[in-house]
Amino acid sequence: MAAENRLILVRHGASEWSNQGRYQGHQPVPLSPLGLEQVYALTEELRQYSPERIVSSDLQRARQTAEIIAKHLMLEIHYDARLRELDCGNWAGLTEKQIEVLDPKAVVELRSGRDIPRGSGERMADLIVRTRAALADWVNDNFSGILIFVAHAYVIREITQTLLGGNLPNKKLPSLGSYTLLNYKTGGKWILEGYGVVPNSSSSLTTVNWLPTF
Repeated sequence: MAAENRLILVRHGASEWSNQGRYQGHQPVPLSPLGLEQVYALTEELRQYSPERIVSSDLQRARQTAEIIAKHLMLEIHYDARLRELDCGNWAGLTEKQIEVLDPKAVVELRSGRDIPRGSGERMADLIVRTRAALADWVNDNFSGILIFVAHAYVIREITQTLLGGNLPNKKLPSLGSYTLLNYKTGGKWILEGYGVVPNSSSSLTTVNWLPTF
């Protein structure tokens, strides 16, 4: 791998469900007007890196994000379902308060640190397995150039932690419409250049202070 190869991890823009604090999971939720604005701003920010290709989650909000970036930067998109957000099963469409009423025992277990299925969906361990498998296929000894992944909060955090050997300095989730930038250096070391960077932000390393919905 060349010294200046980069991986750019894009989190999709906001949707109406995320604006309302509703869990999204694998549901086909489109971007909201705010989300579209975020993606257009993000596209202009990414232009400076001259990306060469995009790999995207196939969920609607990620697909829309990837399509806008690809159109304006003239890139080819590949879709990989392994980059989907955590499947929260029958919790999709509900707020946290509604889930506390629907499934209070599960909420208590999650808050105690147990990794149990969300709704009838996945455990975090399930997401980690499929995310690492996708990463191994796309970012391996044959990887070169500037690659964009368009994905979701937990997927982006997991990829970042994996490439940094578990040494992510701030483990909060990246915000909607942000990007994380990783640079591959000679000797097989990945350097984190920015985590959850928001376009037009004065900081080169910005993170959110809240945990967004799936």
